[in-house]
Amino acid sequence: MPLNLPDKLPAIELLKEENIFVIDNSRATQQDIRPLRIVILNLMPLKITTETDLVRLLSNTPLQVEISFMKIMRIVPAFLDPKRRKTMKRLIADIHMHTLASGHAYGTIREMAAAAKEQQLQLIGISEHAPGIPGTVDPFYYGNLRVIPRVIDGVEILHGCEINVLNGGRLSLEQKYIDRLDYAIVGIHGLCYQNEGTDGNTTNLIECMKNPKVKLVSHPDDDHTPLDYPRLVQAALQYHVALEVNNSSLVKKDQRLNCCQNYRTMLALCQQYRVPIVVDSDAHDPSWVGRQDLACALLESVGFDEELVLNADLARLKSFLGVE
Repeated sequence: MPLNLPDKLPAIELLKEENIFVIDNSRATQQDIRPLRIVILNLMPLKITTETDLVRLLSNTPLQVEISFMKIMRIVPAFLDPKRRKTMKRLIADIHMHTLASGHAYGTIREMAAAAKEQQLQLIGISEHAPGIPGTVDPFYYGNLRVIPRVIDGVEILHGCEINVLNGGRLSLEQKYIDRLDYAIVGIHGLCYQNEGTDGNTTNLIECMKNPKVKLVSHPDDDHTPLDYPRLVQAALQYHVALEVNNSSLVKKDQRLNCCQNYRTMLALCQQYRVPIVVDSDAHDPSWVGRQDLACALLESVGFDEELVLNADLARLKSFLGVE
Protein backbone atom coordinates (compact mmCIF):
# COMPACT_ATOMS: atom_id res chain seq x y z
CA MET A 1 0.00 0.00 0.00
CA PRO A 2 1.18 3.55 -0.62
CA LEU A 3 2.72 6.04 1.73
CA ASN A 4 0.81 9.29 2.09
CA LEU A 5 3.35 12.09 2.53
CA PRO A 6 3.11 15.88 2.82
CA ASP A 7 3.09 17.73 -0.50
CA LYS A 8 6.54 18.72 -1.84
CA LEU A 9 8.49 16.71 0.77
CA PRO A 10 12.04 16.31 -0.65
CA ALA A 11 12.05 12.60 0.17
CA ILE A 12 9.19 11.91 -2.27
CA GLU A 13 11.30 12.07 -5.42
CA LEU A 14 14.09 9.99 -3.87
CA LEU A 15 11.61 7.28 -2.85
CA LYS A 16 9.95 7.21 -6.27
CA GLU A 17 13.36 6.51 -7.81
CA GLU A 18 13.51 3.42 -5.55
CA ASN A 19 10.08 2.29 -6.82
CA ILE A 20 8.43 2.87 -3.45
CA PHE A 21 4.73 3.69 -3.95
CA VAL A 22 4.22 7.24 -2.66
CA ILE A 23 1.28 9.60 -2.96
CA ASP A 24 1.00 13.16 -1.76
CA ASN A 25 -1.83 14.66 0.31
CA SER A 26 -3.65 16.04 -2.70
CA ARG A 27 -4.10 12.61 -4.24
CA ALA A 28 -4.77 10.81 -0.94
CA THR A 29 -7.77 13.00 -0.13
CA GLN A 30 -9.51 11.57 -3.19
CA GLN A 31 -9.29 7.99 -1.88
CA ASP A 32 -11.80 6.39 0.51
CA ILE A 33 -9.26 4.56 2.69
CA ARG A 34 -8.72 4.87 6.42
CA PRO A 35 -4.95 5.23 6.85
CA LEU A 36 -2.65 4.62 9.80
CA ARG A 37 -1.61 8.11 10.93
CA ILE A 38 1.94 8.71 12.23
CA VAL A 39 3.49 11.98 13.38
CA ILE A 40 7.31 12.31 13.28
CA LEU A 41 9.41 14.91 15.08
CA ASN A 42 12.76 14.94 13.26
CA LEU A 43 15.54 16.46 15.39
CA MET A 44 18.43 15.01 13.40
CA PRO A 45 20.84 17.44 11.67
CA LEU A 46 20.52 15.84 8.21
CA LYS A 47 16.79 16.37 7.74
CA ILE A 48 16.25 15.00 4.24
CA THR A 49 18.45 11.92 4.76
CA THR A 50 16.72 11.07 8.03
CA GLU A 51 13.23 11.59 6.63
CA THR A 52 14.02 9.42 3.61
CA ASP A 53 15.38 6.60 5.79
CA LEU A 54 12.37 6.69 8.13
CA VAL A 55 9.86 6.69 5.31
CA ARG A 56 11.72 3.88 3.55
CA LEU A 57 11.31 1.72 6.66
CA LEU A 58 7.64 2.60 7.03
CA SER A 59 6.97 1.58 3.45
CA ASN A 60 7.34 -2.11 4.42
CA THR A 61 3.71 -2.50 5.48
CA PRO A 62 0.44 -3.54 3.77
CA LEU A 63 -1.30 -0.53 5.33
CA GLN A 64 -1.71 2.91 3.85
CA VAL A 65 0.36 5.09 6.15
CA GLU A 66 -0.29 8.82 6.47
CA ILE A 67 2.85 10.58 7.70
CA SER A 68 3.04 14.09 9.10
CA PHE A 69 6.18 15.87 10.24
CA MET A 70 5.95 17.98 13.38
CA LYS A 71 7.72 21.36 13.49
CA ILE A 72 8.80 23.14 16.65
CA MET A 73 7.76 26.79 16.55
CA ARG A 74 8.67 29.89 18.56
CA ILE A 75 11.74 28.35 20.21
CA VAL A 76 15.12 30.04 19.74
CA PRO A 77 18.02 27.61 20.25
CA ALA A 78 20.75 28.79 22.59
CA PHE A 79 23.29 29.08 19.81
CA LEU A 80 21.03 31.52 17.91
CA ASP A 81 20.15 33.65 20.92
CA PRO A 82 22.78 36.40 21.38
CA LYS A 83 21.91 36.62 25.08
CA ARG A 84 22.56 32.92 25.64
CA ARG A 85 25.28 32.18 23.09
CA LYS A 86 28.57 30.97 24.54
CA THR A 87 31.71 32.58 23.18
CA MET A 88 34.58 30.21 22.51
CA LYS A 89 37.66 30.70 24.60
CA ARG A 90 40.86 31.68 22.85
CA LEU A 91 42.58 28.91 20.91
CA ILE A 92 46.15 28.13 21.95
CA ALA A 93 47.53 26.35 18.87
CA ASP A 94 47.57 26.55 15.08
CA ILE A 95 48.94 23.41 13.40
CA HIS A 96 48.39 24.06 9.69
CA MET A 97 50.68 26.71 8.17
CA HIS A 98 53.32 27.01 5.48
CA THR A 99 56.70 28.73 5.20
CA LEU A 100 58.92 29.76 2.28
CA ALA A 101 59.77 26.09 1.85
CA SER A 102 56.31 25.39 0.38
CA GLY A 103 57.12 27.55 -2.63
CA HIS A 104 54.12 29.89 -2.49
CA ALA A 105 54.31 31.07 1.12
CA TYR A 106 56.30 34.01 2.43
CA GLY A 107 57.66 33.57 5.95
CA THR A 108 60.41 31.64 7.69
CA ILE A 109 59.86 29.26 10.62
CA ARG A 110 61.19 31.90 13.01
CA GLU A 111 58.93 34.59 11.56
CA MET A 112 55.94 32.29 11.95
CA ALA A 113 56.94 31.61 15.56
CA ALA A 114 57.32 35.33 16.27
CA ALA A 115 53.85 35.95 14.82
CA ALA A 116 52.45 33.13 16.94
CA LYS A 117 53.93 34.72 20.06
CA GLU A 118 52.20 38.00 19.19
CA GLN A 119 48.93 36.07 18.87
CA GLN A 120 49.54 34.44 22.28
CA LEU A 121 49.70 30.95 20.80
CA GLN A 122 51.52 28.29 22.78
CA LEU A 123 52.17 25.88 19.90
CA ILE A 124 52.36 25.92 16.12
CA GLY A 125 52.74 23.15 13.58
CA ILE A 126 54.77 23.80 10.44
CA SER A 127 53.16 21.71 7.70
CA GLU A 128 54.83 22.22 4.33
CA HIS A 129 53.22 20.90 1.17
CA ALA A 130 54.29 17.45 0.05
CA PRO A 131 55.28 16.66 -3.56
CA GLY A 132 52.50 17.36 -6.01
CA ILE A 133 52.26 21.09 -5.33
CA PRO A 134 54.48 23.12 -7.70
CA GLY A 135 57.57 24.64 -6.07
CA THR A 136 57.36 22.80 -2.75
CA VAL A 137 60.30 21.21 -0.95
CA ASP A 138 62.11 18.06 -1.95
CA PRO A 139 61.25 15.24 0.49
CA PHE A 140 64.92 15.35 1.56
CA TYR A 141 63.86 18.39 3.64
CA TYR A 142 62.04 16.15 6.11
CA GLY A 143 65.18 14.19 6.91
CA ASN A 144 66.81 17.06 8.83
CA LEU A 145 63.98 18.44 10.96
CA ARG A 146 65.81 17.49 14.15
CA VAL A 147 68.13 20.52 13.80
CA ILE A 148 65.23 22.96 14.28
CA PRO A 149 64.71 24.10 17.90
CA ARG A 150 61.61 22.68 19.52
CA VAL A 151 60.86 26.04 21.15
CA ILE A 152 61.30 29.41 19.42
CA ASP A 153 60.36 32.68 21.15
CA GLY A 154 58.58 30.65 23.81
CA VAL A 155 56.38 28.93 21.21
CA GLU A 156 56.52 25.15 20.90
CA ILE A 157 57.22 23.91 17.35
CA LEU A 158 55.84 20.71 15.84
CA HIS A 159 56.67 19.40 12.39
CA GLY A 160 53.94 18.11 10.11
CA CYS A 161 53.32 17.92 6.41
CA GLU A 162 50.22 18.54 4.32
CA ILE A 163 50.30 15.42 2.16
CA ASN A 164 48.24 15.27 -1.01
CA VAL A 165 45.54 12.68 -1.52
CA LEU A 166 46.20 11.17 -4.95
CA ASN A 167 43.80 9.29 -7.18
CA GLY A 168 43.66 5.67 -6.15
CA GLY A 169 43.85 6.57 -2.45
CA ARG A 170 47.61 7.08 -2.44
CA LEU A 171 49.70 9.55 -0.41
CA SER A 172 52.11 11.88 -2.21
CA LEU A 173 54.93 11.42 0.32
CA GLU A 174 56.91 8.21 0.87
CA GLN A 175 56.48 6.45 4.20
CA LYS A 176 60.16 6.82 5.13
CA TYR A 177 59.64 10.60 5.22
CA ILE A 178 56.21 10.41 6.86
CA ASP A 179 57.83 8.49 9.72
CA ARG A 180 60.04 11.51 10.49
CA LEU A 181 57.06 13.81 11.12
CA ASP A 182 55.32 14.61 14.39
CA TYR A 183 52.01 14.27 12.53
CA ALA A 184 50.65 14.22 8.99
CA ILE A 185 47.77 16.13 7.43
CA VAL A 186 46.02 14.79 4.33
CA GLY A 187 43.99 16.86 1.91
CA ILE A 188 42.72 17.00 -1.65
CA HIS A 189 44.29 19.64 -3.93
CA GLY A 190 43.09 20.12 -7.49
CA LEU A 191 46.66 20.69 -8.71
CA CYS A 192 47.40 16.98 -8.32
CA TYR A 193 43.99 15.30 -8.10
CA GLN A 194 41.22 14.57 -10.60
CA ASN A 195 37.67 14.67 -9.24
CA GLU A 196 36.16 11.16 -9.01
CA GLY A 197 32.75 12.18 -7.68
CA THR A 198 31.45 12.00 -4.12
CA ASP A 199 31.96 8.27 -3.59
CA GLY A 200 35.36 8.10 -5.26
CA ASN A 201 36.73 11.19 -3.52
CA THR A 202 35.55 9.96 -0.13
CA THR A 203 36.99 6.49 -0.67
CA ASN A 204 40.37 7.91 -1.69
CA LEU A 205 40.48 10.25 1.30
CA ILE A 206 39.51 7.51 3.77
CA GLU A 207 42.18 5.21 2.35
CA CYS A 208 44.80 7.88 3.14
CA MET A 209 43.35 8.40 6.63
CA LYS A 210 44.23 4.80 7.49
CA ASN A 211 47.93 5.69 7.75
CA PRO A 212 48.64 5.80 11.52
CA LYS A 213 50.69 9.01 11.20
CA VAL A 214 47.73 10.89 9.71
CA LYS A 215 45.99 12.92 12.41
CA LEU A 216 44.12 15.61 10.46
CA VAL A 217 42.14 16.10 7.24
CA SER A 218 42.69 19.57 5.77
CA HIS A 219 39.88 21.76 4.42
CA PRO A 220 37.26 19.04 3.68
CA ASP A 221 34.87 21.70 2.41
CA ASP A 222 34.95 22.18 -1.38
CA ASP A 223 32.27 20.75 -3.66
CA HIS A 224 34.63 20.97 -6.63
CA THR A 225 35.72 17.62 -5.14
CA PRO A 226 32.57 16.70 -3.15
CA LEU A 227 32.62 14.37 -0.14
CA ASP A 228 30.17 12.07 1.60
CA TYR A 229 30.20 13.64 5.06
CA PRO A 230 28.50 10.83 7.00
CA ARG A 231 31.12 8.40 5.65
CA LEU A 232 33.96 10.85 6.29
CA VAL A 233 32.98 11.58 9.89
CA GLN A 234 32.49 7.92 10.75
CA ALA A 235 35.88 7.09 9.20
CA ALA A 236 37.48 9.88 11.24
CA LEU A 237 36.06 8.27 14.36
CA GLN A 238 37.28 4.82 13.31
CA TYR A 239 40.83 5.85 12.38
CA HIS A 240 41.42 8.45 15.11
CA VAL A 241 41.68 11.40 12.71
CA ALA A 242 40.45 14.94 13.40
CA LEU A 243 38.69 17.08 10.80
CA GLU A 244 39.75 20.64 10.12
CA VAL A 245 37.72 23.83 9.97
CA ASN A 246 39.98 25.93 7.78
CA ASN A 247 39.81 29.69 8.30
CA SER A 248 41.44 30.36 4.94
CA SER A 249 38.60 28.54 3.17
CA LEU A 250 36.11 30.88 4.83
CA VAL A 251 38.17 33.91 3.76
CA LYS A 252 38.01 32.82 0.12
CA LYS A 253 34.66 31.02 0.20
CA ASP A 254 33.92 32.26 -3.33
CA GLN A 255 36.60 29.79 -4.46
CA ARG A 256 35.51 26.93 -2.15
CA LEU A 257 32.16 25.75 -3.51
CA ASN A 258 29.49 25.46 -0.77
CA CYS A 259 32.17 25.48 1.94
CA CYS A 260 29.99 27.14 4.61
CA GLN A 261 27.11 24.69 4.22
CA ASN A 262 29.52 21.77 3.99
CA TYR A 263 31.11 22.80 7.28
CA ARG A 264 27.70 23.07 8.94
CA THR A 265 26.85 19.56 7.77
CA MET A 266 30.22 18.21 8.90
CA LEU A 267 30.07 19.92 12.30
CA ALA A 268 26.58 18.57 13.02
CA LEU A 269 27.84 15.05 12.32
CA CYS A 270 30.98 15.61 14.40
CA GLN A 271 28.78 16.55 17.34
CA GLN A 272 26.55 13.53 16.75
CA TYR A 273 29.45 11.05 16.61
CA ARG A 274 31.77 12.95 19.01
CA VAL A 275 34.52 13.40 16.43
CA PRO A 276 37.12 16.07 17.28
CA ILE A 277 38.06 18.98 15.06
CA VAL A 278 40.96 21.40 14.75
CA VAL A 279 40.57 25.07 13.80
CA ASP A 280 43.50 26.26 11.68
CA SER A 281 44.60 29.40 9.87
CA ASP A 282 46.35 27.64 6.94
CA ALA A 283 48.65 30.67 7.05
CA HIS A 284 50.98 31.27 4.09
CA ASP A 285 52.41 34.45 5.59
CA PRO A 286 53.28 35.44 9.19
CA SER A 287 50.49 38.02 9.19
CA TRP A 288 47.93 35.21 8.97
CA VAL A 289 49.24 33.04 11.82
CA GLY A 290 46.53 32.55 14.44
CA ARG A 291 43.81 33.97 12.18
CA GLN A 292 40.97 31.68 13.23
CA ASP A 293 38.23 34.27 13.66
CA LEU A 294 35.84 33.24 10.88
CA ALA A 295 36.09 29.57 11.80
CA CYS A 296 35.45 30.32 15.47
CA ALA A 297 32.44 32.47 14.56
CA LEU A 298 31.05 29.54 12.56
CA LEU A 299 31.50 27.19 15.52
CA GLU A 300 29.73 29.65 17.81
CA SER A 301 26.86 30.06 15.34
CA VAL A 302 26.11 26.32 15.40
CA GLY A 303 26.70 25.91 19.14
CA PHE A 304 29.60 23.52 18.63
CA ASP A 305 30.85 21.69 21.72
CA GLU A 306 34.18 23.22 22.73
CA GLU A 307 35.29 19.90 24.24
CA LEU A 308 35.61 18.60 20.67
CA VAL A 309 37.94 21.44 19.60
CA LEU A 310 41.38 19.95 20.10
CA ASN A 311 43.38 23.17 19.90
CA ALA A 312 41.35 24.79 22.67
CA ASP A 313 43.42 22.74 25.14
CA LEU A 314 47.15 22.06 24.75
CA ALA A 315 47.22 18.77 26.64
CA ARG A 316 44.21 17.45 24.70
CA LEU A 317 45.79 18.40 21.37
CA LYS A 318 49.19 16.87 22.12
CA SER A 319 47.61 13.69 23.45
CA PHE A 320 45.58 13.30 20.26
CA LEU A 321 48.63 13.90 18.07
CA GLY A 322 50.66 11.47 20.14
CA VAL A 323 53.47 13.93 20.94
CA GLU A 324 55.02 14.69 24.31
